[in-house]
Amino acid sequence: MGHIHYDKEGAKYSNTQEASDFCVRTSPLFIGFSFLTRGNTERSDFKNLSAFLSGKQPEPMIGDFGTIYDAVPNLNFTFARYMESCCKFVSLILPLKLDAFWKSIRSFADVGGGRGFMSMSICKEHAHLKAVSCDLPQCASVFDEYVKGQTQSVRDRVSFRPLDFFKDELPSDVEAIMFGNVIHDWPDETKRMLIKKAF
Repeated sequence: MGHIHYDKEGAKYSNTQEASDFCVRTSPLFIGFSFLTRGNTERSDFKNLSAFLSGKQPEPMIGDFGTIYDAVPNLNFTFARYMESCCKFVSLILPLKLDAFWKSIRSFADVGGGRGFMSMSICKEHAHLKAVSCDLPQCASVFDEYVKGQTQSVRDRVSFRPLDFFKDELPSDVEAIMFGNVIHDWPDETKRMLIKKAF
């Protein structure tokens, strides 16, 4: 797979740069939490791999997030790291590939933003932007912990707003709405509802 380098002279194996970047837990680009989390859930993707490959649709991994967050200690932190791990690659290219778009607005909200990783990644690249990371109230502590490690500029421009997108209206005081970690795994009726709310 090209993740291990073999030094013939020293007869030693070592990680390639890609493996060091994405597969080592201490790396800021580590994507392993996505595999660790999905492998340890009740609906393990690995346990049910044969069913998935045969075309069977899995049940949603989690239904009412707020209830589950309250019932399972530290799940808000675990799930936030999982979602961040899933979007690491996107976070590297989204601020750059949509450069003209980001320059055309001054503010945006990321609905389902977890600990604010995507919002902060974009604001790091675009110093004029302000962002609101919106998620359930149980994610406020997750956001607060993560934002502490950011630069003062990012801390000043990215904030958290508690929001249940099933019950609450989406922010109207921003110029763009982003569903960075939401649209992909909800039924079509929920997707249509969210997109309608955004307009």
